[in-house]
Amino acid sequence: MSEEFSFDVFLSHSSKDKTVVRTVAEQLRKDGLKVWFDEWMLKPGDNIPSKIEEGLEHSRVLVFCMSANAFGSDWAQLESYTFRFRDPLNKERRLIPLRLDNTPIKGSLAQFLYINWLPTPDGRQQEYVKLLETCRSPAKPTGSQTLGEQTAFNENTLIPASTIKMPSTSDVDFGIQTTTTLRDTLTILVPVYNESSAIMNLVKALKAEGLIEKYRVILCDDGSTDNSFEIMQQCSKGINSITCIRNRFNERKVGAIYKMAQIVNTPFLLTLDADCILAELEDNALETLMQKMIQESYTATCFRIIPHDTNWLGRLQKLDYLIFADSLRAILGVPVCLIGQGVLWRTDSFLDVLANHSGEFDGDDLENTIIALDKKMRIHWERETVLLYTNSKKTIIGLIRQRALSWDFGMLRVLFGKRALWLSGESGAFYKNLLLMEFFAHPFRLIAIPVLLSVPLIQIMGPDFYYSAAGAVYRQSLAASFKYGSLAIASIWTISIINSFICVRGRIVSTIKWAIFNVIYLSSPFVYVAYYRLVAITQINAFDILGSTIHWFGLGLILTYLWWTVLTFYLLMKSSVQRNAKVDMIWSVFLSPIYFFVLLVVCKTGGIIKYLLRVLVGR
Repeated sequence: MSEEFSFDVFLSHSSKDKTVVRTVAEQLRKDGLKVWFDEWMLKPGDNIPSKIEEGLEHSRVLVFCMSANAFGSDWAQLESYTFRFRDPLNKERRLIPLRLDNTPIKGSLAQFLYINWLPTPDGRQQEYVKLLETCRSPAKPTGSQTLGEQTAFNENTLIPASTIKMPSTSDVDFGIQTTTTLRDTLTILVPVYNESSAIMNLVKALKAEGLIEKYRVILCDDGSTDNSFEIMQQCSKGINSITCIRNRFNERKVGAIYKMAQIVNTPFLLTLDADCILAELEDNALETLMQKMIQESYTATCFRIIPHDTNWLGRLQKLDYLIFADSLRAILGVPVCLIGQGVLWRTDSFLDVLANHSGEFDGDDLENTIIALDKKMRIHWERETVLLYTNSKKTIIGLIRQRALSWDFGMLRVLFGKRALWLSGESGAFYKNLLLMEFFAHPFRLIAIPVLLSVPLIQIMGPDFYYSAAGAVYRQSLAASFKYGSLAIASIWTISIINSFICVRGRIVSTIKWAIFNVIYLSSPFVYVAYYRLVAITQINAFDILGSTIHWFGLGLILTYLWWTVLTFYLLMKSSVQRNAKVDMIWSVFLSPIYFFVLLVVCKTGGIIKYLLRVLVGR
């Protein structure tokens, strides 16, 4: 045994398995091994985390006693992660999983061979001999996977495992709820695809926030066609906490993140995009959040996201995020979506989520959210202490391509999946109602467009438009909009109320909340609430578009604009940004009706068309 190790074996276990583990400890000690077992090593007055940290530091072998109890124990999980990062390539230390029951092996421990400690007709003599011999033998150099060794990289990784830069740990107290140092708690994952212009700024931002000094960082070049990988290596030169890896082929964001997550040996990981900046608004915010997640059994924590407003379009996108990713999330009290950039995960849980992921890129973040909710994982939204800044789309075409062909299409792909359709509770009410409103109600919104745009259309086309073929089509669509639009929207709203009532198991307050939200969302063009009524009270035939009906059409268009403006202003005021930032955004509120109209008509329609083509054509 190396002189630096005071103990041969550290027994990591759940206190609920104490009886079984005590027997193992007594047998190993009887056979001459120095064993760190908490009942023997902890004395009254000891600082428990410090003593456990000391035991892990000076132990050559960790026997992780796997069971349903251990997988539910934060202490046992953190002991395992801490020990593995002290020697990630297993050159001097060894981790030996000891299976105590039939519970499925979770997370990265599935990469290890284990010793079976289940009861057998012949007892456990053979298993004990194997355990004793493995504990006595020195660790082998990294190579083929043997007992207690881990295969860290896969065939698509160009950098061999033996060249990974792993930092030494530093003694930074993480709090009484943990037994590990900061660098052993969190790994930041950054997928990179043709981001050569952003990588240097990312590394500078991580340095400025002090995150590189505290935590580990993995940068994954996902088959870039530019010089992203070379810049990654250049930026990380001399920084021991950064590991650079590379995929031969582009595996899209979800694939790259999965590859990185599989080689993470810390209990928590944080996903970031190459073009975003994470800001801690309070000292040690991430450490506090990890402690909170341990104490309150949260699986994931997501943060507020604010785009950079470099131009007027960026301002509108910032307003969009403040409403839908901040105000509405706070009002509704549901996890709208775990956006891929800026989510703090428990590593084992995230690996479990990714193992059940379809691997499709469009809608991948929402799919992560639905899988987590389906598995009853608890999600926390941190609104105050951490903020994520990201880049906005600089052109309208780029915005439409992102929203229509990726976000809206991906949303429908995920929401039509079995997991989403079977969700219950508040999240089930939200997502299934969203599907009703975004897919089934959308065509009836579209037929309201001729009503809303009648005045400018008539002014542009002139009086002869009424007698033209196009005028006939317009009159027919107008009549259909009057006849079926409001009736269809009212029917969908009724169905949404029934769905909400079932999902929340008859809770009246929750049902009312979703009924109010749905009617506001469905009536967002306003035409279905008041506009039809305005025209109806005139008792004017819908075909008489050149008469006094124009007056009501013009009034309806104004009311629609005012509806969107007032609603956007209210939600902006409910956002958590500072007062001066809200004042600075006021002028954007007056452009928001046009912005949301484009998103509603162009982007959602494009997303629906792409989804239907996918269903019909299978591509």
